[in-house]
Amino acid sequence: MGKIILNTALTSLRGRVDGWVYRRRAGQTLVAKLPDFSQVVASAGQLVLHERFLRALEYGKAVNGDPARREPYELAAQGTLSSPFSIAVGDAMGLPVVKEVDITAYAGHPGNVVKVDARDDFEVVGVKLTVRDATSGAVVEQGQAVKSGGFWVYTAQTEAPRDRDLEIEAEASDRPGNQRTLSEMWHG
Repeated sequence: MGKIILNTALTSLRGRVDGWVYRRRAGQTLVAKLPDFSQVVASAGQLVLHERFLRALEYGKAVNGDPARREPYELAAQGTLSSPFSIAVGDAMGLPVVKEVDITAYAGHPGNVVKVDARDDFEVVGVKLTVRDATSGAVVEQGQAVKSGGFWVYTAQTEAPRDRDLEIEAEASDRPGNQRTLSEMWHG
């Protein structure tokens, strides 16, 4: 993307002009060639991504109109050429990831802990843990994990049924409400 240094004859330039797009970011004017998509036929996957992007734009607009929701994105934009709006849209496009559900300290007793490594390009705001009977799907217990030392930690509240396989599922959520899950099997 090119940069423009404006003079006294031209103090501000924004928008589309002759196939070029001009933007202002952090007090600078940036220029880029306007893309031409007129001959492109979108695939089914591209259409799905397009819909996701439209939802992300809606999220960005909602954040822009709400000072409390906008504040974390303003902090992230400081010292960059990105706007709070573009960071919010990027956050809405990115999904959280549950990298690991560590059940090594879980023995099926109240007070046992499950550690979850959940990450996001911006911020994971919550992790819900659900313990289910692997055969019937019945929920044994569920609740919110607590952020502690770079991990999310869930402390078991219920005695797990003996001689049953359990599915322990962690569901991470980010600011825009995107969710991702990862499960581990525990053999009682």
